[in-house]
Amino acid sequence: MRVAVVSHATIDHIVRGMRKGQGRGSGDYSMEGSSSSGAMDDEEVEVEKEIITMGGPVCYAGLMVSRLDSVVPVTRVGFDFRDYADILSRYGMSIPLEAFCDLPTTRFRLVIREYDRQRRVLYLLARCADITQDMLGDEGFDACIVSPVIGEISIDTIMVIAERSNFTFLDPQGLLRRVDGIDGHISLEGSGLDLNRLMVDVMKVDLDEAYALTGIYGLDSLYRLGKYTKTAAVLSMDNRVFMYSKGRVYELTTDAVNSRDSTGAGDIFAGAYTSAYMSSRDAVWALAYGVAAACIALGSGRVGLDKVPSSKRDVEDHAYILLERVKH
Repeated sequence: MRVAVVSHATIDHIVRGMRKGQGRGSGDYSMEGSSSSGAMDDEEVEVEKEIITMGGPVCYAGLMVSRLDSVVPVTRVGFDFRDYADILSRYGMSIPLEAFCDLPTTRFRLVIREYDRQRRVLYLLARCADITQDMLGDEGFDACIVSPVIGEISIDTIMVIAERSNFTFLDPQGLLRRVDGIDGHISLEGSGLDLNRLMVDVMKVDLDEAYALTGIYGLDSLYRLGKYTKTAAVLSMDNRVFMYSKGRVYELTTDAVNSRDSTGAGDIFAGAYTSAYMSSRDAVWALAYGVAAACIALGSGRVGLDKVPSSKRDVEDHAYILLERVKH
């Protein structure tokens, strides 16, 4: 089975920050700790550690798919990605030569505020060229995961992708991101997006993305999004995942995990969900399978692409356990 993953590969600068003067032993430093103020500027934060790594859905979801099916990465990167592409090939996935262009690879700075309930603030440092219809080739796909990160895939291109694929999984995050100022700060804005044009098989969002798309906060947004999907709409809320499919709502609650690195967990879910659905045509099994893959990644204690599950058997075994927890 050929599964295309359409998205920018990225170079991510992941920064973990503490309040100035806050020591490693402070209680506010723990994952459970919180701050009464979420309005501190990044200049008021000490950088504990900065990690520069490759990322983006085409890497995380693509690598997950490659361990289950045949993956076709459709992406754009700059020549500054060459060393990362060599590393990625050692994981078992190759970036095609035609993906390289003269513009720099899309780069993000992700500030994780340890003192503020792991609040994440995203900045755009560089943006690569758009992914266009001519990059799709003449062959169709059995399934396709479309996950733009910063508006690099137009609505028209998404519609063409859906026409050439038997199944389309959409993570609309990059359709909602807007750059606010010269510092590259990113916020979510969905008011200009016509959901009627995004009739895909599955759409997956988090709480903030669901609100940006529908203007409705919480579980009610799921019902609205379900009108624009053929198979399912999926909403993640911390360690709970809800799915609306064929008039029913399913809920899956997992154990809370203190993860070293949660970046890419949603993309790992997308890759596992898509492969599981295509092999079973069962949305509930796909939900359990996708969540199982994400949980294994988060609980591995590994960072970057090292946390992508490598054992199909481990994911399947955990999925059977989670399947018993699905409520409807």
